[in-house]
Amino acid sequence: MEYSANAKNNSATGLLIILGILIFSYTVIRAFLLAITWDEAYTYLEFVRNGKFIPDKFDQMSANNHLLNTWLDIFFVKCFGVNEFVLRLPSLFGHLLFLFYSAKLVTNFENKGIIFCSFFILNVNPYMLDYFSLSRGYGLSWGLMMTSVYYLFLFQSKGYRKLFAIISIVLAALATLANFVLLNYCLALYGFITILICYKYFNSEGARSNKIFKIIKELLVPSIIIIIFLGIIVPFLFHFKQAGTLFWGGQKSFWTDSISETINRNLYELKFNLFIHWLLKAFMLFVVLAGCIFIGHKYFKTRATIDNLFVAALITLIGFIVLSTTLQYYLIDTPYLTDRTAMFIVILFNLLFVVLINEFSKEKPKAVFLIYSAAGLLFFHFAYSSNLKYVLDWKFDADTKGVIAELENQRPLNELKSNQTIGTHYLYSPSLDFYRATNKIDWITCDIFDDSTISKYDYIYLSLADFERINNDNLTEIKIFPITKSILAKVNF
Repeated sequence: MEYSANAKNNSATGLLIILGILIFSYTVIRAFLLAITWDEAYTYLEFVRNGKFIPDKFDQMSANNHLLNTWLDIFFVKCFGVNEFVLRLPSLFGHLLFLFYSAKLVTNFENKGIIFCSFFILNVNPYMLDYFSLSRGYGLSWGLMMTSVYYLFLFQSKGYRKLFAIISIVLAALATLANFVLLNYCLALYGFITILICYKYFNSEGARSNKIFKIIKELLVPSIIIIIFLGIIVPFLFHFKQAGTLFWGGQKSFWTDSISETINRNLYELKFNLFIHWLLKAFMLFVVLAGCIFIGHKYFKTRATIDNLFVAALITLIGFIVLSTTLQYYLIDTPYLTDRTAMFIVILFNLLFVVLINEFSKEKPKAVFLIYSAAGLLFFHFAYSSNLKYVLDWKFDADTKGVIAELENQRPLNELKSNQTIGTHYLYSPSLDFYRATNKIDWITCDIFDDSTISKYDYIYLSLADFERINNDNLTEIKIFPITKSILAKVNF
């Protein structure tokens, strides 16, 4: 995994470009087609539309404001107007970063098959790709994190040049501004870079005092960056804590919430029995333990190289992140990361897996079958799960755009009433309000449905289960929507 252009990999690079274009086209098409989701709509209505770069009040939903994503959305909306695609441009930019820098990492491998399969494993995950098509900070933060990891690799492979460490830390800080949970990665990265610099100088020749001076000199700029960044970000976190906005996550354990539940989301509605779930969790443990044994063996045999030390870097980062999130839970009662908030750990694990297999294959060529098998399984998983209609975490919003179109079609041309009301569940309300605001639909207002006062609504839009629970004698069903099975009905009073 030497940092040099490998002429043998030119054909593999061409394949990666083709695959990258196909994957990016998938997220671009979805960013254009998918209906707005609850969190996206709330972010636009509460933060982007108001044009405020710095929040001046904090409530239970303040963590919905992913700062860097919001700032970019404010800029893009001013330049191009507002629609779903414009709001999702920051995430698409994050996806480009992720594709480009994951490709730059794996093209340092020597085996063409491993290069292609590694890129596929890192990039073809339906749950992850959901967030590269949404106006949330997750996709942008993952793209910045992958870029940061690449510069960490350069820091190790190019003689611990301070510039690469600084770039990596700055990118990690930007990733945190895109999604605050990446603070765990940012602090883990700074800690690991500190360890590397200390190790570098304490193993060099010279007086101890001179070594300490060199360490302080090397860490000065990265430390200043971290201190300034924490000075900016920590007050936000305290405000979030006081406002009770840090409620998303689990309360059981890192293993249950951050691993088990996140695996469930990554399966993307595929129904597997309990044995398969345990097998996947055992596989994750096996990869981490195998990596630790591999690095320990290489180190004690004095056969450590830049290649296998990058395995150590990834294991250390993951270990620091696990420790960080666990300490946060016990010290400040912050929930364990889960589902989308824990996906950056899955990304780092996938990177560990492909780098480790690449190292194993140099001594055990048959190890390549592990990565071939993993890529094959992921291909079938993606083929089954990919779609252009919904994202998993907000599937209930998949038909919202269709509801607005149907309401516009249903409005009687000869009726001049301009204060009509639609009653709906709070889960549908922000998305409906988004389309009302952006399409300038002012003849109807949205209200949270109360089944004791159905007569005050002109329309109702509810899930099938909610619709069946109410008295629908005075309702005329307009349409059952295909994905969510939700119902739009006219109220006859």
